[in-house]
Amino acid sequence: MEYLNTVDYIQTTIIQFLRYCFSADDMFKWSNDKNNRYLEIKREFPLNLTSYPIVVITSPTISEYPRTYGNEVFETIREINPMTGNIGVSCYISSGIVEPDLTIKCWANTTKEREILTDKVLWYLRKGQRAYLENQGVGISGMSKTGTNFEIYGHKLLYTSDINLNLFTQYEMREYTNWDEMTIASVEVHPIAYIGNTITLNGF
Repeated sequence: MEYLNTVDYIQTTIIQFLRYCFSADDMFKWSNDKNNRYLEIKREFPLNLTSYPIVVITSPTISEYPRTYGNEVFETIREINPMTGNIGVSCYISSGIVEPDLTIKCWANTTKEREILTDKVLWYLRKGQRAYLENQGVGISGMSKTGTNFEIYGHKLLYTSDINLNLFTQYEMREYTNWDEMTIASVEVHPIAYIGNTITLNGF
């Protein structure tokens, strides 16, 4: 599966990462089998939920997207329009870096459960299986726990804690221009992962 949307790619990568880590956790187990699952890990807080605890990964916020450093065109592809003989479509390929921020919210039944769950999420992100994120091209530049709170959901009192992540990833952008009409035909954004010394487009 390819992700042309960097925001969706980063959010999905964090979700898959945490599910992978908690699939082997003794206390807060995530499983593909709902009957054997103690912890929910979801994209956004669902409207109807009866199971706790839950970890919610919000959609990343990217200011001035795409934020680049030394945005460089390193390849240009031109094709001839067979109908007119003119240059039909040019593809400008460039790369850069985006720095998204997202929040991971932990919901639990008790204050103790909340603190343990939050600590485990921080541990996995800080050390744990962090190589998984790096192999997917997502790096962590900052991480903070922003305090605790409680909220009433339905008739249930839940205890919450927020973890803020500052992330970065490199992307490849392909801009297709229709030269016959002098318009931009389409723009595609692909996250890029560094694996060893090889740069590869992500698809999983």
